[in-house]
Parts: sequence; structure tokens; C-alpha cells
Amino acid sequence: MLQLLLAPDFKRYAIKIMNKSELNEILASGNFENLIGKVENQWFECKKAPYFIDNPKQKQELAKDIVGMANAEGGVILLGVKTEKSELHYGDEVVKINYFNQNFLNPNDYLNIVNTWIYPVLVNIEIAWLQSAQNNNIGIFVIKIPSQPVSIKPFLLTRTYDENQKLTEITFGYCERKKDNIDSISIGRIHSLIKDGMRFEEIYQRIDTIESSLFKIVENGISNNNQALNDKKNSVNESTNDLLVISKLIDKPYLTLSVCPNNQVSVKGIFEGRDGDVAKLIDHPPQLRYSGFDLDIGQYSKIIEGKKRQSLANGDKGLELWKNGVLVFAANAGPDFLAWGNYDKHQLLRLNDYAITEVCYLFALLLQKLLPFYSPYPEIFSVRIQLKNLSNNDKPCVILGSIGHSMLNAKAAPGTEAEFNFDFNTEAFSAEIFSFHLVSSIYEWFGVEHNRIPFTSKKDEIFQVDPEKIMSQR
Repeated sequence: MLQLLLAPDFKRYAIKIMNKSELNEILASGNFENLIGKVENQWFECKKAPYFIDNPKQKQELAKDIVGMANAEGGVILLGVKTEKSELHYGDEVVKINYFNQNFLNPNDYLNIVNTWIYPVLVNIEIAWLQSAQNNNIGIFVIKIPSQPVSIKPFLLTRTYDENQKLTEITFGYCERKKDNIDSISIGRIHSLIKDGMRFEEIYQRIDTIESSLFKIVENGISNNNQALNDKKNSVNESTNDLLVISKLIDKPYLTLSVCPNNQVSVKGIFEGRDGDVAKLIDHPPQLRYSGFDLDIGQYSKIIEGKKRQSLANGDKGLELWKNGVLVFAANAGPDFLAWGNYDKHQLLRLNDYAITEVCYLFALLLQKLLPFYSPYPEIFSVRIQLKNLSNNDKPCVILGSIGHSMLNAKAAPGTEAEFNFDFNTEAFSAEIFSFHLVSSIYEWFGVEHNRIPFTSKKDEIFQVDPEKIMSQR
């Protein structure tokens, strides 16, 4: 039996978009309550309490968080600002200010850790106590990490603590902030960065592309169109599985969306530099709203074997576009993404209606923006949707199917995995209509009727996703 839990009142939420200037104004004014409702992002992180550096792991966490921002574009860490997950958007939201007095910590102790744990030395880092405008005796602490010169990147951790809290000073670690998380990079990746140089990576990718393209010309010659199409369709399953393995999603709850042109095409400009139109679309996919559930991986895509552009975020998302026009997106369907904000390890895994609909629409919108680069223009796409590992403690996944419903009305999945396949005609392609085909395939599986699918509407007797309804909730 489903547990009775009230669904969130979405009308009371309001995502408060904040830029760096607004944050600086709030910090300068001392009116820290104005931070409530703001959402963490790549340059803005909050901690409900200071780092307790008597604890070895807390020292390591302080250094890791700072070096992660330094290797990105810099940012601000606020100490004394509590955040919580919200179902409405992808990113933790400020819910409370935990004030403390100026003597609660010594900024110089933090700076000593920064200077001894991070190599090379950071430029102009600032750690300070900020006084509340309402009470001179209380405030919060701020760590400001300016954007660092490219010439001295990457920044490395010079030490770490092992599982027995023993200090090791011969280990280097590289971290970089992606969206609102800090990702660690393996020693193999560090070796690659040092060996090739971060600024020359694109050059090596271009050389690899040229070599691979020449090899294909010599090896393949003139191929049979029908055989090429069959090979391409057969490779979609393999490439999707590879993407799941590489992005470390294969053993987690996951969703995949993939399209394959039914005629032989080539994507123009796919291997141009990062300033190329196609690369920009993969590196910065379309978004609807601030901190929405989008396809953005948070890092630049890479050319793989001269066959595709691929972008990965381990355990979170994967996106790749093949030169032959195949587009694949994989996402975590657990509490870290598509079941965001409503998950308890003792309760049911509930997919977030916002996340499902927004991701499907943005996938369709990305495809629509990529279509002008397909040559020749594809006539029909073969579409595949996968859902797998959708359970928690052997209980089936559920979905509300309508904003405002309680868990009493939730629809349970008929199993832990499903696959849907259909063909879609690309003539007069509409992201709104195509995304409804994606969304409805999922909701139908849960037993939800078309007219009850959230964030959709019916225009000219045709159901479609309505992006205005998604954006209206921000």
C-alpha cells in the first residue's frame, strides 16, 4: 500500500534568480535574510555551519571545496547559511540563516589550511566575518575565491587523509566544481592533464579527428546505404550502454532518450572547435529556467574516436551526439536528479513530474536546434526510451501524474524497467509535440491518461508539452 504523504504546494515556491552583483549587494548590506529562496549554483555554495578544522576530514573538505571553485571560475562559499532540496528545481535552496558571533572561528586558521593544502598558491582569496544589519553581535562568514589566472591552473590538493585519518602528503588530488557539486578527478585524468596541457586539449582532439576520418575514408570506401542504416540502428543499443557504463549510471535508476535518423546523414561542423555552433549546443544545451532540470553536464564535450561528441558527469548525466546523427541522453532517475527532492531511503522512489517533463522537452528542443546541421535533412527518427532499476527496497517506483496530488493518488510502475520504441516524422518538427510523445510514453506506462499529464496542453486537437507552464513555476 502506498504511504500517504502530502505533495508539495508548488504555488508557494518562487525560484529567486540571483546574479553575482545581487549577491554582493546582499553581503555588503548585512541583510542576509534576503538570501532565503536563493539557489546554489556553480559559483555559489552554502554551509549551515563552519568547517570544524579540528576534524581532519573537515580540513580536507574545506580545501576540496575551495580548490573546486578555483579550478572553475571562482565563487563564494557562505558559512552559516542552511539549504534544503526543493522539488521545484535542480539545486539546493537557502531556507535559513544560522548566525554566530565573530569569535566563532579564526579566518587565519582557514587561510593556513588553504596555503598548505593547495598548490599553487591561490590569488587574492578572502575569508571574512560579515556583520548582520539587524544585530551587530552576530553574522556569517564568507569565503571569496576570485577567478584565477589560467596560467597557474590547475590547482591540486597536496595532501589527504586516509580512512584511518592518517595524513598523507605525497598524494595529489584534482577537483573542479560542476554546477552545484565538486567532482574529483582520477589520478589518470590528472596525468593526462599534466601530460597534454589543459589549453591544448582541443588541438589533440582535432588531430584525432583528422586521423580517424582519413582512416574511415581508406577503409570504408563507398558503403551500402541500407547496410549502413542497419549498422547504425544496431549500434544505438551498444553506444547507449557504453554511455551508461562510462557515466557510472548502469547500476543506478536511469532514464535514456535516444534518436536515430532513418536515412544516412552527417552532422555538419560537429568537430569544429568549441566556438562551433554544434559544440556550443552540446556544451550548453537549451534551458528553460534558472536551476531547472536540464541536460547541461557542466563541462566541455570531447571528441571520441572521431565518431562523436560526448559530455559526462559521473553518476549524474551523459550526453553525446554522433556524426551519423544519433543523439543520446542518459540521466540518473534516482534522488540525485529525476527523483529530486522527495526521496527517503525508507520510502518509495517517486519520480519528479517537473524533472521528467522538463528533461523530455529540453531533449526535444536540443534536437530541434541541431536539425539544421543534419545533411541531408532526416525524414524519420527512430526513437527509443529506456527506464531501468526503478525501485527502492523492492518497492516499485511511483509518479504523481498531476501537480498537487497526494501520494494516495500516486501511480505505481508496473515493473522496475521498461523500453519504448516509435518512429517520428521530422516534417515541420515541433519540440512541443515530439516531447509529448516522449513524456506520454512514460506516463502511459504508469497508467496516467494524456489529459492528466502535468505541464501539457492541447492545441488544434494535438497534445503537446507547454514550456510556459514549466517556466511559470519559477
